[in-house]
Amino acid sequence: MVGFIYYIEGMHEKIKSNLLMKIADNALDYGYDVMFYHEPLEPTRIETICIPEMNIAITTCREYSSEKAIDFDEYIDEQIPDFRT
Repeated sequence: MVGFIYYIEGMHEKIKSNLLMKIADNALDYGYDVMFYHEPLEPTRIETICIPEMNIAITTCREYSSEKAIDFDEYIDEQIPDFRT
């Protein structure tokens, strides 16, 4: 059972998936077990990771948007042009 669920909002889905992979890689480097859950319609993207020993899950699934949200759009410098458009 996971005690804390952190929801990542903002950014493009692929960027969020890459961020989850980097967090998972670091957790694995420190010897933690990591459970991966992929997006059902886009199996190449990670939707959620769980780290049972830390009692946390980090997700991009909107179903958990009412949980502890981390909005990365708050941290983006408005002076930097958005090249995605």
